[in-house]
This record gives sequence, C-alpha cells and structure tokens, in this order.
Amino acid sequence: MEKALKKHIKFKVNKVSNDTDLPQYSVSYMSKSTKTDNRKTSFELISALKGDSDVVLEVNTSLFNVPQLPEDKFVAGFLEDIRRIGFDYLYRKVPASSKSFFSQLLGLGKKNAQAHEILVYIPDESWKKGELYNIIPAYGVKYYITKDNSQGRQAMDDIYLLTDDERLDTFKLIIFDISYFAQMGITSRSLTADDIKRLIGI
Repeated sequence: MEKALKKHIKFKVNKVSNDTDLPQYSVSYMSKSTKTDNRKTSFELISALKGDSDVVLEVNTSLFNVPQLPEDKFVAGFLEDIRRIGFDYLYRKVPASSKSFFSQLLGLGKKNAQAHEILVYIPDESWKKGELYNIIPAYGVKYYITKDNSQGRQAMDDIYLLTDDERLDTFKLIIFDISYFAQMGITSRSLTADDIKRLIGI
C-alpha cells in the first residue's frame, strides 16, 4: 500500500463482550480525496489483509443506509456485472437484518421486511485482475477470507450451513466494510491485532 494512503488509516481495538455484534477491530481510512479514492483504499486494505486467499463477498441490502439508492436497480446492475465477469454466485431474498455489525459500528441499517442477499465467490487470481473495486458496493459489503483455497466455491455454498460462530472458526478473517464512510470492522480468531496491523503496514 502506498505510504500516502497509510497516513489516513486509524486502527482501533474494540471492547467486545460475548453478547455483542461489535467487531473486534475497527479501521477508518477517510481521506480528503473523493469517494472513489476511498473505495480504492478499501480495495487495497482488503488485498493486504487477504494475501493470496480466496474471498467470499456478501452483499445484503438491509445493511445499506442510503435512502436515494433504488435497491432493485442496484441489485440488477450488480448481478449483471458479476455475470459478465463470470463469477460464481448465489442470490436469494432474506428477512432484513434488524441488528448488524454495521448498525453497531456506524448506527446504520434499515428495517425493510425483506432484503436482497448475494454471495460471490472470488478466486485470488480473479481478485488481482483489473479494477474489481469498481463494481464492489460502496454502501456496505462483507468479506469472508478463506484459510486456504482448497474448497473453491464450496466455501461460498457452505456459508448458509454455518452458524455465525462456526463461520469465525472456518474463515481466517471476516471483514465488514463501507467505503462510502471509509469504515471497516474486522473479526478473527486466527489473527491478532498485531498480525492485522502488520498486514496493512501500520
């Protein structure tokens, strides 16, 4: 990551109890540049954290808090993008989340009856090609970073079968990012705070 970007990054260890959804760590990376730059910074942070691992990306529109955003139109456009690139994905409608990491971290989230949920499997080699960050939603996305790449897309298929606790054991990192506000939450049972800071170079 560029040195100029690192100076904007602030890392915080959260006080997390057993009954809270607050992530263990918070990262803010707001700069005085445009939101496009924040999105690129987000992409570079995720790239540093994931290393050579594959990624399962989750989009859930109940985490969005942008009233002017037409959800159906957004979902149609996002699905078109991932189909065009050729990513494996799963789509379904789910009950909207009333409590989430984003709502805890930023006071966000909406209370619609249903939400669109999309899981996208992104192999490491695909992540490193081109400017993938251009299609990643700025209003809220969750990343599951695999411990190894042996499962392939099965890592995505299994998410629906796992409890939240089991997901923490299965994946190296779970990252909650909203580049629109340059905020990120990180939870991991595999990496310490020092490990994470080392990966992002701060």
